[in-house]
Amino acid sequence: MGLNWLAAAVAWFRRSNKRTKFMAILGILVALGTLLSLLARVTVVTADDSSSYHIAVVAPLTGPSAEVGRSMRQGAAFLVDNINKAGGINGSTVVLQVFDDQDNPAVAADIAGKIAADNRILAVTGHWSAAAQAAAAPIYNKAGLPFLSFSPGWAEQASEHKAFPMLFDARSEARFLSNYARNVIGHKLMSVIAEESDYGRILADSFTETFERFGAPPQFRWTFKPGDADSLKKLVESYRAKRDEAGALFLAADENSAPPVIAAFKAAGLRVVWFGPSRLAVNAFTKAFQTLAAKGESPGNFTNGLYASSPLLFDTANEAAQNFKVAYGLRFGAEPDWVAAFSHDAIKMVAETARARGIGGGEGDIGGKRTRLAEAFLAQTPASGVRGVTGQMVFGESRAASPPVLMGIYNGTTPISALTQLQPIPKGAVSNYIEELRQGRALYVNDRFMYKTNVVYVGLQVTEVSELDLEKETAQVKFSVWFRYRGNFEPQDVIFTNATEPVKLAAPDEEANTGDLTYRLYEVKGKFNLNFSGAPRSYGSHIVGVAFRHKGLNRNNLQYVVDVLGMPSGEGLKQRLIQDKVIAPGLGWEVDRAWVSQEVAQEDALGSPKYVGYGSISPDFSKIDLGVVIKKANLSPRDFVPAEWFIYIAIFAAVASIIAHAMDSKQQGRFWHMHSYGMRLVAWPMLLLAGGNLVLDYAYQNLPLAQVYLAVTVYDGLWWAVPARLVVMAVGRFAWTPLEEKSGRKIPNVVRMFVAFIIYSLAFLGIIGFVLNQPITSVLAGSGLLAMIVGLAIQANISNIFSGIVLNMERPFGVGDWVKIGNAEDARITDITWRTTRMQTRSGMTIAIPNAKASESQIINYSVQGRSRMTIHLFVDPSLPTETVRKALYDAPLQCPGVLAEPAPAVYFDGIVSGEGGWLAQYSVQYWIKDYSGKTSVTGRVWDAVYSRLKEAGIALGSSLASRGNSSVLRELDEDGKAATLQDREDWDVIQDELRNRI
Repeated sequence: MGLNWLAAAVAWFRRSNKRTKFMAILGILVALGTLLSLLARVTVVTADDSSSYHIAVVAPLTGPSAEVGRSMRQGAAFLVDNINKAGGINGSTVVLQVFDDQDNPAVAADIAGKIAADNRILAVTGHWSAAAQAAAAPIYNKAGLPFLSFSPGWAEQASEHKAFPMLFDARSEARFLSNYARNVIGHKLMSVIAEESDYGRILADSFTETFERFGAPPQFRWTFKPGDADSLKKLVESYRAKRDEAGALFLAADENSAPPVIAAFKAAGLRVVWFGPSRLAVNAFTKAFQTLAAKGESPGNFTNGLYASSPLLFDTANEAAQNFKVAYGLRFGAEPDWVAAFSHDAIKMVAETARARGIGGGEGDIGGKRTRLAEAFLAQTPASGVRGVTGQMVFGESRAASPPVLMGIYNGTTPISALTQLQPIPKGAVSNYIEELRQGRALYVNDRFMYKTNVVYVGLQVTEVSELDLEKETAQVKFSVWFRYRGNFEPQDVIFTNATEPVKLAAPDEEANTGDLTYRLYEVKGKFNLNFSGAPRSYGSHIVGVAFRHKGLNRNNLQYVVDVLGMPSGEGLKQRLIQDKVIAPGLGWEVDRAWVSQEVAQEDALGSPKYVGYGSISPDFSKIDLGVVIKKANLSPRDFVPAEWFIYIAIFAAVASIIAHAMDSKQQGRFWHMHSYGMRLVAWPMLLLAGGNLVLDYAYQNLPLAQVYLAVTVYDGLWWAVPARLVVMAVGRFAWTPLEEKSGRKIPNVVRMFVAFIIYSLAFLGIIGFVLNQPITSVLAGSGLLAMIVGLAIQANISNIFSGIVLNMERPFGVGDWVKIGNAEDARITDITWRTTRMQTRSGMTIAIPNAKASESQIINYSVQGRSRMTIHLFVDPSLPTETVRKALYDAPLQCPGVLAEPAPAVYFDGIVSGEGGWLAQYSVQYWIKDYSGKTSVTGRVWDAVYSRLKEAGIALGSSLASRGNSSVLRELDEDGKAATLQDREDWDVIQDELRNRI
């Protein structure tokens, strides 16, 4: 019963007319394509949740730290979405489970219990305050759940609970700030203001202990109670009384309690040099001043000039961080802070480690998966770490992936790199640390030696890109580059690493000094190599730009940072390039995206003593990259088709192609051939478009550059080959097939092959000229000699081919015609190939005549008119009246099957002819036959009829010649009048004499 509907549907389909059937086929196409697309979405695009990787993020989404929680959630969600768009982890999606702990220890502990009990969650990241982390960590530890933390102030407790901190601890951070303020900036007088909390106490104690090592403790130490206005008022008054002795201030407070302090000091008219921890370098800190500022007052008035440590400064960050910053801003409408970046990287650490170690998702054996993930973290080395937007992340046996502490200074509300940074000196990189300390090149901070690295602000502005040469992969770039720095060295002594020829910066085009800050600007023009960066790009696009590093100073001595104050970045940089029309008109290219980033260039030592041996420095240089991705200035499917849709388009196109092939296999007539071709005409380009984009995207991300170029070349070539195939198919269906149906004759293969060869040859020339970018004329000229040699070798075959073309153009005969060619006997044409014309004789033998010989010979076609006239000749006694003979023979042929009634047969008197000494009366009997192949049988029947009529009329036996046994002489002549057969040829002399006497 269940299949009755199917039988009824089949019966209905068979009864329907052709148009209804075709509409039903289109419906099947839509249904099947939709079903397969949904299946692909479930299995490929969106994997089954049962095998998904669940990662928990716990953040303070409500309460005082809600702004921090927003950064944590958005940074994690940004990466999870990108992972899933790229196919997930080992084919399975990542599910982000977000929890709000309100930054409350009790709530955090309750949420931790739920997360630990969830058999799907592989790892957990987050929690902000030290109290919340301390409440949750033991629960995660008991459940064996890897816990990644990136909150400052708790790292020193992480090892106790087997957590994995991604940030430095509060004590190390305070010691760093103390060293920096005292030994880099040179503040010998400082005081401390600390909030009344464990976090504030730890920061203040560590800062004070370190500062005391340099000869004197901080001048004063004040405390305040967060949220207490009276406490804050007393603090301001105490500072006012001691401000001449207090010096700069270290503010040991978090992002919530610090803004009211700074605002109160500003309201009191107190100018202070502030130093603060990394929690003052987050978006939540600067946004707090939006409510504290008076109407019309800029929040930047509160934060400008404030020094704050940070684990990440975007102006010193690499290309990955710059891309993250741009994409994050486009999605969430705000720039990310370091909290968002570390939340992003915490998820990336879990995802990439699970992918590399083959740790599966889902609920099965969740305890074992958690253990394997933790063990993988502990086994990490610098070579096996995970590279994120914050840099290389490695946990290892220490369980800590602590990044270096960077020093930022606020310019308005934007933290930028301070002019001096401290870089850790790798073990074994220096042989005499004491000398480095004496020379002032290094400091001893947090139990390790650190270089004092000069920071140079670098800005670039491209003004023109021209002379784009894709074959050589070069372009001429005109740009401005400027440096702002402090110190007595030459930061402009650079090497442009992607220049085709050395480019030197000579005298500056503009120079200025403000205090101890130097500014120099240079105008540069030169040729630079394209695609110098490994940044991801789609096929058909190119990277144009410049990259440079200092010639002699490595990262220990100099670090370039992007001048975010002097130039736009991200989307702003792209719009600036578009507005300035830097791509020369006429090139046909446009800006897709742009960035400026600080990278690390690892150069070869080349045996230099400076870089070789124990105690030598590393040949790592700070490098600036300005990259502009350009693409063809034309409409591209990528501009309006999401990448995921290409999968569905490919599925529909493939299904349509299969259905079109099935329609052709039935051979049901021109209607179906026309509609199946229409389906191919739409499906094949769509399949090529979608499938090609998917394959090339994969190639650009996963294959070496040489293989990528090969894939692009093949793809571009297919855009010539596929249309050529469609054109050949169209010619066959809409030219050859109608002609065959109309003429009833088969189109010779030589014609089909010749036309197809011409079409494919044009496509081949298109590939040479437009895909391989080779001059067509040079290709033709280069192949001329080879063509001549081959032509001489196969001259006869070439002659036959062109003769075959001529024969098919003039069409003196066609397949199925009965012809006589030259001296060959008459035969039926069976095929006309590229070299020969093939015929079959009446005896069944096949004759193959070269086309060249056939075109030069006399050709008699017996079938071209659709009927053939046959003639037989006979000789009788000339004494008989002609009317008697005509009457006897007139309708004789009509009695024979195969003889046409119209035109009617005819009998003609041809006159008196001599024959071997005598005279004979010659008569011709003409009749028409339709089928020349039956000539022999019809002629035999006509002879039988003629013989009978002559016998009935008494002509054959009643003449005076009969006594000599020769009553008549018969002769058959073919239409060409040459072949003759005489019957009763004896005694010709007697017959000739008798005829003479009678005449």
